[in-house]
Amino acid sequence: MQLKFESRLHFWLLPLLLLLFTTQSQAASRILDRIEIGSEEGANVIAVHFNVPVRYVSHLINESNTELGVQVRVGQTTDTDLGAATEQDQDGELDQEDQLTWSPSAAVPLDKVVFQGSRLGTSTLLVSFAAPVGDVKIRQGRDFYVMEFILPQQVRRSSGFGQARLKTLQTEVPEMKAPLSVKALPLVIYVLNLGVQSEPVDYEEMPPVPIGENQLLYSTKGEIEGNPIYRLRLGFFRTKQDAKRQLEAVRSFYPDAWIDTADIVERRQAFFERGLEPGLDGQYMEEPELANVDPRITKMMDMIRRTITAGDYAKAVRLLEALLEEPDNIYTQEALELLGLSRERNGQIAHAKGEYRLYLEKYPEGEDAERVMQRLLGLETAPQRPKETLRKRPKPGEPGSEEEEERAIWDVYGSFSQNYRRDKIDSPFVEDEDSISRSEIESFVDFNARRRNEDYDMRMKVTGSYIYDLLDDGENDTTLSDAYIDVEHLDSRTSAKFGRQRLRSSGILNRFDGLVLGYELTPDINIRASAGLPVERSRDTFLHDHKQFAGISGDFSSIFENWDASLFFVEQRVDGLVDRRAVGGEVRYYDPQKSLFSLVDYDIFHKELGIFMLQTNLRLESKTSLYLNLDYRTSPILMTSNALSGQSDPDSFLPIESIEELQDFYSDDEIYDLALDRTAKSTSISLGVTHPFSDTLQLSGDFTASKTGETPASGGVLATDATDTEFFYSFQVIKNDLLKQGDIGVFTLRYSDSDTSDTYRVGVSSRYPITNAWRVNPRLDVSYRENKENDGTRFTVSPFLRMDYRLRKDFTFELEGGVNWFEEDDGTEVTNFTDFFFYAGYRWDF
Repeated sequence: MQLKFESRLHFWLLPLLLLLFTTQSQAASRILDRIEIGSEEGANVIAVHFNVPVRYVSHLINESNTELGVQVRVGQTTDTDLGAATEQDQDGELDQEDQLTWSPSAAVPLDKVVFQGSRLGTSTLLVSFAAPVGDVKIRQGRDFYVMEFILPQQVRRSSGFGQARLKTLQTEVPEMKAPLSVKALPLVIYVLNLGVQSEPVDYEEMPPVPIGENQLLYSTKGEIEGNPIYRLRLGFFRTKQDAKRQLEAVRSFYPDAWIDTADIVERRQAFFERGLEPGLDGQYMEEPELANVDPRITKMMDMIRRTITAGDYAKAVRLLEALLEEPDNIYTQEALELLGLSRERNGQIAHAKGEYRLYLEKYPEGEDAERVMQRLLGLETAPQRPKETLRKRPKPGEPGSEEEEERAIWDVYGSFSQNYRRDKIDSPFVEDEDSISRSEIESFVDFNARRRNEDYDMRMKVTGSYIYDLLDDGENDTTLSDAYIDVEHLDSRTSAKFGRQRLRSSGILNRFDGLVLGYELTPDINIRASAGLPVERSRDTFLHDHKQFAGISGDFSSIFENWDASLFFVEQRVDGLVDRRAVGGEVRYYDPQKSLFSLVDYDIFHKELGIFMLQTNLRLESKTSLYLNLDYRTSPILMTSNALSGQSDPDSFLPIESIEELQDFYSDDEIYDLALDRTAKSTSISLGVTHPFSDTLQLSGDFTASKTGETPASGGVLATDATDTEFFYSFQVIKNDLLKQGDIGVFTLRYSDSDTSDTYRVGVSSRYPITNAWRVNPRLDVSYRENKENDGTRFTVSPFLRMDYRLRKDFTFELEGGVNWFEEDDGTEVTNFTDFFFYAGYRWDF
């Protein structure tokens, strides 16, 4: 959606609207951060961003090419607000499911990304598409916080109707009886009229269409009462019955579609003015040959593609200009086209036209030249706003001028959802009036706005939720996960980001309210300075100034081939005392066969190593994947604030909640000693292997050993004993058609040998599309726990069912229900109780 603000008043109203959203703003995604859509030559790219480091292991896709199951491994995080999402429970489980949604289009028919995970073993990332996709490739981000899904574009020639190049994704639907031919078509041939509009069809933004290899998506232009109209059509069908079957497949995205007929003129235009032979499949773009290429140039091109995918077109322009200064090579032609494309998407229309013209001068022949010509024609013939003949034309730069109007284009997108949740307990120990443990309405908003022109790239984001509790003794709750404005000045290569945000690779342990200033020293070196107030929980919607921090950090890309690094220094204070003063950094290595991620965080004030983390992955020629994780850290992360643990006022016996209060009873040095005493040290090691036995079956096994050290008694707080070494084992199968034809199923066996219990778990889940609009996700978990401190046991059976129904492209209903049935035996008696839960809601994507 694009909004044009025609005065400076509207410019200041938008931040105000963002703030208003926070008062009525599902808890924010914890594992998943956001989705960004980009493109590179011959492909559309879906970039899924995470709040924790995630590494790709393997993947498979279902038979209908609409569900992609990806096995991933989740790394540790320093973010204390994400601790609940990445720490194991006593049985070694990460009971975490998270999801992000997208409004699908024909070019990128992405519907939803669902994370189902556990710190023990591999987790599963399910990627759902609203229409079949072709050969999806997966690319791991070099910082391990991004995973990219690359959808090849099927390139077809322009129709000559004055519209942009048509890009469709190769799909698989039942074939027609025979390849169509204009001569072989009957006199009456049927088409689907998907829609009518007054503007030329934008194939990049339209809803997805399942296109068979013998079908063609095209548009026609006509007039009604002198006004142009454009019809989006899908053809051709020999019988009306064939058309009816396809009509049902597109109804969820084109509810007003109808069956029409096409005459011979329209059919000839659709085939031959496109330069297509009937039944001819589109050709995929081929990657250039890499022989005899300077590795440095190849690395630059790889960085350019990633930068364009991330939507940082200003940086892409600078990188492309640097590459084009090199002697001509196999990337020169592609780089020149990408330079025009990046300038176009960065709002530099005049510059983009110049780059396209230069391209056509150097490379006037071939399909690539036709594509660039269409882009150039699209810019030169773009519809202009009607001008009032009696109105004085504004001067350049004045409100209302074309220059000012171009600079004031906002791209606004996001989602709003509401749902009702209800939990009920059936237990002999709970009275009927207390059996409803949850009854609430949750509202969630994710609001994003972006404006780009030749001078600035500006982003705004607000993500939050509001929970209205319907219980008599319940309390309403508000969360605010993100609320920031991010501005980059392109010429000076400086940036400023203000508000509630996260900053990775900086030594800042969690989200914060504050300011980050950045400077791009070179395309490979970025320096940042930051300051603000830490936010320990997203429920803290107001500023808390008892803690402050300041820091500096730097990112260094491609210091060696495939190696990146980050360094940081940060100091945080609490009520006048040093909370932590840390130096450290990250080292990252990635190539298609192996990867490494390492983090060191050392507190130079407390003189303790806070974190050492090493994560490695190796992919063998047999496609077997091996991994090793080492993790040492203080638990919790060492800070002076840890001294508050277990402290209470000796007179009132109320908990002491601030360091300022604690200073009434202890000296500063004693408080620092208490913080060290309340901080344990934990170590874990994990080993794992994954092997794909076929395109439809993959197996993985994992082993983890962990141990947490003791803490001494001091300050009236009792000592805690060190744990024994705890062991966790996991075996997982991910398979197509596990429960039903067309599904992606996950079967899991887990065993944990912890300090307090032995636990056995079996789980099976499936996700499959009933139709393009309707998906179901059944799941069953069974567990048995034996306590070590007594003879107690617990047996649990938990069936769940989740359903999604997309009513329109931008509107989805969600329904989920389940039961947890428990049988507990404490050695003297057996108790049964049941927990029911129900969830229903809707989501609007805008």
